Amino acid sequence: MEQLLVTPDMSATIANLAGQLKISKTDVLQQAISEYAEKVSKKKRLMSFAGILSKTEADNLSTAINCAFRDSAKQEFENQKQVASASFRFQPGD
Repeated sequence: MEQLLVTPDMSATIANLAGQLKISKTDVLQQAISEYAEKVSKKKRLMSFAGILSKTEADNLSTAINCAFRDSAKQEFENQKQVASASFRFQPGD
């Protein structure tokens, strides 16, 4: 089995994270590896759809997702703006 080489920079980073999170260095490594494995797994699931759609279908889907995201962000901005303006309205006699 191949051994893992931990450089001084890596060791310092692990120690720093362990101190900030108040957990052991082993726990830092276990969490990092688990999260990386989950990220890779999600990417593999996404990549399993690659090639199913034609280029046009994929472009249309991407455009629809981007438009929905922009519309959602715009609506959220408008909602926050309304809340902010309502809370700062000037009342005569104030």
